[in-house]
Amino acid sequence: MHTIQLPSSLKGNALEILMPMLNRANEEDEILLDFGKVKFYYPTATVAILARCWHWKQLGKKLSATNHNHCPASNYLKRIDFFGELGLKLDEPFQRHNTNARFVTVRRIRRGKDVDRIAREVAKCMAHGSHEVEEVIRYAVGEIITNIVQHSAGEGFLAAQRYPGSSSVYFAVADSGIGLRKSFAGTALESELTTPLLALEKSMEPLVSSALLRPLNGPYDEYVNKGIGLSMVNEITRRTYGRMDVLTENAHFKRVGDTSVEFRENNTITNQGVLVSMHIQTDEIDNFEEIITKVRNTVNPIKLDDWGIMFE
Repeated sequence: MHTIQLPSSLKGNALEILMPMLNRANEEDEILLDFGKVKFYYPTATVAILARCWHWKQLGKKLSATNHNHCPASNYLKRIDFFGELGLKLDEPFQRHNTNARFVTVRRIRRGKDVDRIAREVAKCMAHGSHEVEEVIRYAVGEIITNIVQHSAGEGFLAAQRYPGSSSVYFAVADSGIGLRKSFAGTALESELTTPLLALEKSMEPLVSSALLRPLNGPYDEYVNKGIGLSMVNEITRRTYGRMDVLTENAHFKRVGDTSVEFRENNTITNQGVLVSMHIQTDEIDNFEEIITKVRNTVNPIKLDDWGIMFE
């Protein structure tokens, strides 16, 4: 049996620390997660663990956990239904109360179901009553979830958190699916996108989506995905001075604020599906329409008769 001693804290460096630990267990048939030291995790870490464990279960691996009832973060992880999504049924020595707009419970993302509902729930909880913030978060979360639903061919998980005294909202989505490169299989771009990095770079371009290269999937002979999701979310992150990470196989995109952006291959933090994490600075949002207008004009300056169709 292979034991993963999970670290105490996973924040902005979660991918660099956590993914190598998970990857070392990929060849094992029995895996034990030791939560004894777990104290504080950003949403990136919680969804990465859930997606990987779901992937392992799909492969028939035997998973178990220890010290999950006694770690410093035990009650928090129970409150967000993290252990429940892992399949662990635990006693809860507390009463559940309103989350006070601090977090949402983990949402499992199923193909074609409840995308808009989940995006609205996350946005309303995280916005602290600000309509402008709520609209930005709803749009960003909705685009990320839609990307997962349409391309992953796997199970996805979302977590979101807003910490006391902070203007930042953190959310992350990870899936157990096939990754961006394989999502282009059978399309005109398959022969061009020969590596995960090339597929990631292409996916971050405006009006590029593997869904757009397949038969029409909308109810009125139109595409559900307009191909602007990740590029729009990237631009929202830039304009709110936040951070965005996208990880698929060994390809990693990272944006920090409006000055640092990087595509790279990294064989130590590989991920079988797609993981998107984002935090935005809510105090940089005072006008949703202005932000979205600037974002869409940057991403795709082509004049359309009705910009509204890009956001349906």
